[in-house]
Amino acid sequence: MKLTSEQSQKVLDYIIQKTENKPIVCPICRKEQWTLNDILTETREFNDDKIPMGPELQVMPFVSIICNNCGHTLLINAIRAGIIDPQPKKNEDGLQSQTDSREDSNQKKD
Repeated sequence: MKLTSEQSQKVLDYIIQKTENKPIVCPICRKEQWTLNDILTETREFNDDKIPMGPELQVMPFVSIICNNCGHTLLINAIRAGIIDPQPKKNEDGLQSQTDSREDSNQKKD
């Protein structure tokens, strides 16, 4: 997913806040020039030789910043940066996805 200009600015503001406006030094080449990748990416849970699918799929959304010199990449959690809503989305019928419904039913058992 491509970030909007507002989302990109929100990530930059988040990084400035967390670094207290100090430069980020690349741990590989020691340079301080970075580029914000405007594509939202995700990582999946590793499960041996199987690729998780369906309601069991665990993913984490990230925005990356890339060192302009060596290409080292830092991942910023998109939920923590405030550009992804951690609340479950509802489909067109107003229903939660299967995963969300399963989690709700598990919470009711507790």
